[in-house]
Amino acid sequence: MPPNGWSDASKWSRVPVKQKRLDRFVQNMNNGVRYNILTLDIQGAELKALTGATDLFGDVDAIITEFSTKASYQDQALVGDLDAFLAPHDFVRVQTLPTWALYHGDALYVKKKFADNWPM
Repeated sequence: MPPNGWSDASKWSRVPVKQKRLDRFVQNMNNGVRYNILTLDIQGAELKALTGATDLFGDVDAIITEFSTKASYQDQALVGDLDAFLAPHDFVRVQTLPTWALYHGDALYVKKKFADNWPM
């Protein structure tokens, strides 16, 4: 059963999906275009996508991602996990915007060189 207590597990099934690292996908699709903002909203798999996007971090100045402080999905990373992963890559969370639920929202991470001048 999903961790948030949904009781109708009969509607759940597994579907195999071919995966590709996000940075490799972007590099193959963009013909040399460089992106400086990365936006993610993928239902609890944000950290998994970020771990496959590290080759993009040299060009990326900001990341906007959905976050949670309470797990809604199996193996879901929480906001502290995102903070811990992004810090060694020179990103710091500068803004957190809650959404309809108190434990979900959107977080803005920027390169540390921009964080000191960020209007809080």
